[in-house]
Amino acid sequence: MQRLFFALLAAAYAFAAPASAQQSPQRAPLDWFLGFDDFRGAQLSPDGNRIAVIRRDSVGDTLLIVDLQNNRSSAVQTARAEHEMEIDWVEFKTDDRIVFGVSQKIRVVANRASAMRRVSVQDGFEWVSRVYSSNIDGTNLVALYDPSAAQGFPRSVSARLVSLLERDPENVLMIVPNYGGNELWRVNVSNGEHTRVEQGGVWTVNYLVDADGTAVMRQDAIASGRGFAWLRRGPGQSGWTEIISYRGAEGANSAPVFQGLGPALQPGQMFVSARRDGEDTSGLYVYDTSTGEYVETVQTNPNYDVFNAVLDRGNSTVLAACWWGQRWVCEPKDDEFRRHWTAITTALGEDVNVSLAGRGGANKHLWLIHTSSPADLGSYSLYNTNTHTLNALIRSRQNVDAALLPSQRIVEYTASDGRQLWGYLWVPPGVTD
Repeated sequence: MQRLFFALLAAAYAFAAPASAQQSPQRAPLDWFLGFDDFRGAQLSPDGNRIAVIRRDSVGDTLLIVDLQNNRSSAVQTARAEHEMEIDWVEFKTDDRIVFGVSQKIRVVANRASAMRRVSVQDGFEWVSRVYSSNIDGTNLVALYDPSAAQGFPRSVSARLVSLLERDPENVLMIVPNYGGNELWRVNVSNGEHTRVEQGGVWTVNYLVDADGTAVMRQDAIASGRGFAWLRRGPGQSGWTEIISYRGAEGANSAPVFQGLGPALQPGQMFVSARRDGEDTSGLYVYDTSTGEYVETVQTNPNYDVFNAVLDRGNSTVLAACWWGQRWVCEPKDDEFRRHWTAITTALGEDVNVSLAGRGGANKHLWLIHTSSPADLGSYSLYNTNTHTLNALIRSRQNVDAALLPSQRIVEYTASDGRQLWGYLWVPPGVTD
């Protein structure tokens, strides 16, 4: 680790040591592990020059842009806690423009009518979501969906981002409610103007698009929200065909029976995680939405569900297949990615969960790495594939004394039915038995 970019953030934001840490110096206080991280949701710009990150302040959530070239940070947006608002996530659309999500807790009044409500609420509260875009200096803030202005709906109606459309510098895809059913909109991130792309059903909750940005998979809620169905429609086809449906406990395993992940190389083909042919675990496959066939097996594991992947969305390729074992494991599927990933995970140690939060720079030579372990409550680092250096950036939790954090042991045992199981045992410092 050569330098800590967090120093520039700390200069603008003062932290006080928790009182509980001062009172219990031999044990990590519980508030280190609860509530909001001080920093979360970091993302790397396409050129690799900046990081966007959500900082938790006394007033609420602040969206920061950190310039890695001149070691400066600036606050560009704020969601105030007194207004029951939170910033959920942030993404770079381009080097100069970001897209981010905000949630707000609002009052629900009795007998309120709105578009396609899925639950009956007499009086209480619920969270609504909004998606915004702005320049990286905070200017030209645009609401990508405003229910009252666009459709005359009440403010309780929410829309959600479906795809950043990495190959389209101007637009994103969003799923938006309407009286006839949820619609898929292509929305301009600079002015909020939209065009309708798809008309879904009343219970449609999600779309997935292929490498060309065409909606080829759809997810619908069924059984009054107690289950889901996946549907497919290949490019040029007119109707949707059900792939699979499941209810309740059928989808309650560590990975669902079927789950779309993202576009594969060819139009109409998608990466999916699926439990096939009576297998006990899910594998990673390439799925053809035109024919409903699994055309390639990317990764399977007889002991664990392979339900995630590191995708190069610009080239619609899979770099690694990932699953939860005794730690977070990503099995590289690309030779160059394997060389760098092996170097990173070897340097950080086998007890650390390592994930790729983003890539940027020329030829994607800068990787934003997120790590966590019992002795690391969350950290971001920047890896340079050209220089093979790994530099610390931001710790998710500040004022944490690493000497008070626990160590981890893997405990193997036999259950009453004879099945061999394992679990984690976190051991406080100083405990030897």
